Amino acid sequence: MSQRVYAYIDGFNLYYGALRGKPYKWLDLLRFSKRLVARLDVYKVKYFTAPVSELGDPGRPLRQMVFWRALEALYQDDIEIIKGHFRIDPVFLPRARRRRDGRFEASRDRVWVMKPEEKGSDVNLAVHLVNDAWKNLYDVALVISNDSDLIEALSITKNDCGKGVILANPQVRSRWRVAAGFRKLNVQLRRVRESHLVSSQLPDPIPGTNIHKPPGW
Repeated sequence: MSQRVYAYIDGFNLYYGALRGKPYKWLDLLRFSKRLVARLDVYKVKYFTAPVSELGDPGRPLRQMVFWRALEALYQDDIEIIKGHFRIDPVFLPRARRRRDGRFEASRDRVWVMKPEEKGSDVNLAVHLVNDAWKNLYDVALVISNDSDLIEALSITKNDCGKGVILANPQVRSRWRVAAGFRKLNVQLRRVRESHLVSSQLPDPIPGTNIHKPPGW
């Protein structure tokens, strides 16, 4: 009997590690997960994200909404989108100053900046990961993230719940440099390659709908 796999995707970690500035944002999350565990059956994908801000790009929320609609239309119950929230706060921070060696350091001058921050996704992922393990919904968890805040949840899943854990670092350029502490868990590692992204694009349009890939994606 094949092992049941649930995939847990840290949406912002995936975006900033593998998709930002790349033409692969129209990503089929189920196909992508299956590429990472080719010999196992992915039963479900849980995608942890948050509604983005229009700060600096008024079209960003609409593009995100189109992507969510595409996933829901194509996969219905196979992909679940769990939403945190996004906030922007004014913060008084030191101005960066470049040194002669090219590195940056904090200057004495301070400026007010608008700092965007996504809240809730790491907590939501950890809770779902452990809760689904206790409910015996999967045999192996595929966790696509490089957030060290998940170390305790991964440890509980593996050592207390007896589940297999596969960790895929979405930071394509960093190769195997996973966050400190993950290697001590002795979990399986997967490398996210650009070829996984290229071969895991959603159809355009989504069959049976008028949902198209946003321009520029």
